[in-house]
Amino acid sequence: KKDKELAELRAKVVRNEMERTATDILSEKGISANSDVLSFVVADTAEQTKANIEKFVKLVDEKSRENRKNDFANSTPKNGGSGENALDKDSFSKMSYSERLHLKDTQPEVYENLIKQMIK
Repeated sequence: KKDKELAELRAKVVRNEMERTATDILSEKGISANSDVLSFVVADTAEQTKANIEKFVKLVDEKSRENRKNDFANSTPKNGGSGENALDKDSFSKMSYSERLHLKDTQPEVYENLIKQMIK
């Protein structure tokens, strides 16, 4: 029974070490790793974990490029560029986190200007 418990504890320690390493590698590649991501990439061996990370990073990069391509393809202003619906400090403060994140990804200059306005 003690041997089984010892083996389970060792497996947990190894898993935790691999999760830390995976988190560091993903962070270096610009990807924040939550428990869902870690459960997806961390495997029983370091080699398989590394291979899973590489596949995951490739998938994220491809999806990111695809999203950017779609953003550029749909970059025509919906209001004809008249500026009627231009973002201001008030409308920015009412945006959800995901809307702000999308703005940051698609229009970083506008996002930075609005953040500066919010700080003032």
